[in-house]
Amino acid sequence: MRQQDSNPRKPWLALVLGLFCPGLGHLYTGKLGMALAMSGALIALYWLRSLFLLRFTFGYSIVVALFVMCLAGSAAHAYVSARKAETKRLAWFQHPLAYIVFFLLSTAVHSGSISLSRSAGHYETYNLPS
Repeated sequence: MRQQDSNPRKPWLALVLGLFCPGLGHLYTGKLGMALAMSGALIALYWLRSLFLLRFTFGYSIVVALFVMCLAGSAAHAYVSARKAETKRLAWFQHPLAYIVFFLLSTAVHSGSISLSRSAGHYETYNLPS
């Protein structure tokens, strides 16, 4: 794939992408390792949240708070990284198609963690008396 010259990274776009899909803002700024780490950390926290769902109400609240703080921190870090990024040639993973593939893979892994949690019995249906 031919590399093209980059425009300066837009910090607001990195923030929006980071909030939309964890790690996508970092991918936009050119930090592939950080994008994978943030996406993996948030998926792990989501899985931990599903583990605590039936066991500890207080522990569940802590994991949800960590999840929200990690999501917000990831998006804020992507914003700061975009502000500090220098104009340079785009890497292979900074193509719009790579953003779509990253989003689809993150969604698939996230959905897979939900199905694993359901099959492991971490979710329970509630029947309301009528």
